[in-house]
Amino acid sequence: MTNATKADLKKRALIAVREYGIHLTLFRNAMSEWAGLNVTDMECLRLLFLKGIATPSELARHTGLTSGATTAMLDRLEKAGLIGRKPNPN
Repeated sequence: MTNATKADLKKRALIAVREYGIHLTLFRNAMSEWAGLNVTDMECLRLLFLKGIATPSELARHTGLTSGATTAMLDRLEKAGLIGRKPNPN
């Protein structure tokens, strides 16, 4: 592979990364608006999808939110019909 080809590939990759970031931000904003949630709510929802099940304390620890802010966030997600709550059996 020539240096010109490597330089062209690097340039194209950097453009693709920039455009990916822009499109990801636009998508996140559209989903937040559609669901009536803020960006933090969407980040927490993504974490819940990744983990499957989490306690409010775990979510607060992972997000840096206070326990009160975590409860309010969970209330919004539940009201939007995006999560369900169950008592911790332990």
